[in-house]
Amino acid sequence: TNTTSGITQSRVVQLHVDPIIVPFFTEDWEVASLGSFWSLTGTNTWRTLHTTDNLPHGGSKHLTMDSSVDGTSARNETTLTLDLTGKQHVRLSFWAKGFSDEYDGPAPSPFPSTGYDFDGVAISADGGTNWYEVLSLPLPNDWVKYDVDLDEVKAAHSLTFGTNFKIRFNHYDNFGISTDGMAIDDIVVAETLTQSIALTAPASVTEGGASGTVTVTVTPAPT
Repeated sequence: TNTTSGITQSRVVQLHVDPIIVPFFTEDWEVASLGSFWSLTGTNTWRTLHTTDNLPHGGSKHLTMDSSVDGTSARNETTLTLDLTGKQHVRLSFWAKGFSDEYDGPAPSPFPSTGYDFDGVAISADGGTNWYEVLSLPLPNDWVKYDVDLDEVKAAHSLTFGTNFKIRFNHYDNFGISTDGMAIDDIVVAETLTQSIALTAPASVTEGGASGTVTVTVTPAPT
């Protein structure tokens, strides 16, 4: 308020805070060997390769899955184990492509620890006892980016994020690349932090009077 004129001036302040996306796991396969958080399993003539062949999406390496014997059906299971305790708004993204692969699936929900023959992504919140398919993968022959909201899936099946949460990339078919097969690359698991702002200020200040303090608090605090 101006003490001479008596005029009161007001200002409108708008603040917009974008959500913060924090990747806590990434895999581009540009390593000499796979980390212990990966498990490679399968049936019959399964073949999962950490390789430079067949044109990776980014960098020089990716992971491919196919059958090592043409005419023999095989299931490939590439499983990632993560501790998701306390995580929220979790999303999985990755790139994938096929090699003239015929789609198999979908899987029943849930399917057991013995696995199932399908092309897609599944999760387990109980250490691998029960699995839920979260994404079917009828793959084109070019790289495509896929994104899965794991919180949405968790809520749909009444699951929880814990210390032994598993994500599986599953492939099933009966020939080797380039007649069948799947490749995956550039995997990211990220948490989206939705921030809030609290603005604390005096109800009014007088021109020429004592100064006022305005405090802006962001939760969670940026790092």
